[in-house]
Amino acid sequence: MRICARISPHIGIVSDRTARSGDPLIIHNIGAGPEESDMLFSHTITGHFRLPDETRPLTDQAIRAA
Repeated sequence: MRICARISPHIGIVSDRTARSGDPLIIHNIGAGPEESDMLFSHTITGHFRLPDETRPLTDQAIRAA
Protein backbone atom coordinates (compact mmCIF):
# COMPACT_ATOMS: atom_id res chain seq x y z
CA MET A 1 0.00 0.00 0.00
CA ARG A 2 1.31 3.43 -0.97
CA ILE A 3 0.34 6.44 1.15
CA CYS A 4 1.01 9.86 -0.32
CA ALA A 5 2.40 12.55 1.93
CA ARG A 6 0.37 15.15 0.04
CA ILE A 7 -3.36 14.47 -0.36
CA SER A 8 -5.15 15.88 -3.40
CA PRO A 9 -8.57 17.47 -2.99
CA HIS A 10 -11.25 14.81 -2.98
CA ILE A 11 -14.87 14.20 -2.12
CA GLY A 12 -16.16 12.76 1.14
CA ILE A 13 -19.73 11.63 1.64
CA VAL A 14 -21.33 12.09 5.07
CA SER A 15 -22.55 8.74 6.40
CA ASP A 16 -25.70 8.13 8.42
CA ARG A 17 -23.49 6.49 11.07
CA THR A 18 -21.62 8.39 13.78
CA ALA A 19 -18.28 8.01 15.52
CA ARG A 20 -17.90 7.67 19.28
CA SER A 21 -17.34 11.43 19.35
CA GLY A 22 -20.81 11.96 17.88
CA ASP A 23 -19.44 13.36 14.62
CA PRO A 24 -20.77 11.72 11.46
CA LEU A 25 -18.45 9.26 9.75
CA ILE A 26 -17.15 10.17 6.29
CA ILE A 27 -17.07 7.76 3.35
CA HIS A 28 -13.98 8.51 1.23
CA ASN A 29 -11.21 7.06 -0.90
CA ILE A 30 -7.90 8.71 -0.15
CA GLY A 31 -5.89 5.99 -1.87
CA ALA A 32 -6.19 2.85 0.22
CA GLY A 33 -9.61 1.97 -1.20
CA PRO A 34 -13.02 3.17 -0.06
CA GLU A 35 -13.55 3.36 3.69
CA GLU A 36 -15.75 4.97 6.34
CA SER A 37 -13.72 6.98 8.86
CA ASP A 38 -13.97 9.48 11.67
CA MET A 39 -12.26 12.28 9.73
CA LEU A 40 -14.83 15.06 9.37
CA PHE A 41 -12.43 17.74 10.63
CA SER A 42 -9.13 16.09 9.59
CA HIS A 43 -8.90 18.12 6.37
CA THR A 44 -9.99 21.57 5.25
CA ILE A 45 -13.62 21.59 4.09
CA THR A 46 -13.84 23.64 0.89
CA GLY A 47 -17.46 23.07 -0.13
CA HIS A 48 -20.81 21.67 0.95
CA PHE A 49 -23.16 20.03 -1.52
CA ARG A 50 -26.49 18.30 -1.00
CA LEU A 51 -28.49 16.15 -3.37
CA PRO A 52 -32.11 17.17 -3.82
CA ASP A 53 -34.74 15.49 -1.69
CA GLU A 54 -36.03 12.50 -3.68
CA THR A 55 -39.57 12.97 -2.36
CA ARG A 56 -39.99 16.31 -4.18
CA PRO A 57 -39.84 16.73 -7.95
CA LEU A 58 -37.11 19.07 -9.19
CA THR A 59 -38.25 22.49 -10.31
CA ASP A 60 -36.74 24.22 -13.35
CA GLN A 61 -34.95 26.58 -10.97
CA ALA A 62 -33.39 23.68 -9.02
CA ILE A 63 -32.26 22.01 -12.25
CA ARG A 64 -30.56 25.23 -13.45
CA ALA A 65 -28.84 25.64 -10.07
CA ALA A 66 -27.41 22.10 -10.14
